[in-house]
Amino acid sequence: MTKRIRLTGFARFLFVMVILVPAAYIGASYYNGEDGFQNIKALLGIESPKDGKSTTSDRSNGNKPIEKSTGIASLEARIETLEQENSDLKAQIRDLKLELKATQLQLKNAKANSR
Repeated sequence: MTKRIRLTGFARFLFVMVILVPAAYIGASYYNGEDGFQNIKALLGIESPKDGKSTTSDRSNGNKPIEKSTGIASLEARIETLEQENSDLKAQIRDLKLELKATQLQLKNAKANSR
């Protein structure tokens, strides 16, 4: 007869923490389009990232690396565009609030005249 291995609650906890959690992290990284093993290596400092670039911190907009010369100019243009859109939306909100107040005033006058 073979002995059956019995695990305590703490042994089960260690099993989950050591085996299943890293496996889940690697699976989630691959699902998000990243290299899970490289992320763990960079996190633990086992292997330095190639070309002095980080795998996650230097990336944005769908994991595309930002070029330093063209990236800054395009980001500044994007900021200007968003600031203009923001001011346009603020003006639109102000106009709609004025229109709402005018409509509420008309409704109030109509109720007063009907009495």
